[in-house]
Amino acid sequence: MYVALYNRLTGWLWFAIGIWSLFSRNIGDYIDIARPETYISLGIGLLGMFGARGGRLRNQTIICGILTVVNLACLVLIGTPMASMIFSPTPLEGVFRFLCVVWGIYCLYHELHLWTVRLKTTE
Repeated sequence: MYVALYNRLTGWLWFAIGIWSLFSRNIGDYIDIARPETYISLGIGLLGMFGARGGRLRNQTIICGILTVVNLACLVLIGTPMASMIFSPTPLEGVFRFLCVVWGIYCLYHELHLWTVRLKTTE
């Protein structure tokens, strides 16, 4: 349940940011998006929307894990000097990525915990 909601909300968030940045490089004074980052945001968004439509909970959990790892990697890469070619680090984008990582870890923990409880009750 939580992973489908996570996939849907993060997917639409990053897809909307990616679409907006195709037409304009910035979202007000809050987020300045570089061109490669536009395509990364679109890819994350499409993956999230696909993960929300996935029929099996296992597939949704795997995509939740992938989204969490990608957002974590982008969050870590923002601090490196080489990433200035790909990312344009802005505080609001960092907050979005941080919240996506924390929520993704929570959703993964919750689903894995429920899975282990189900396994113990079936034995």
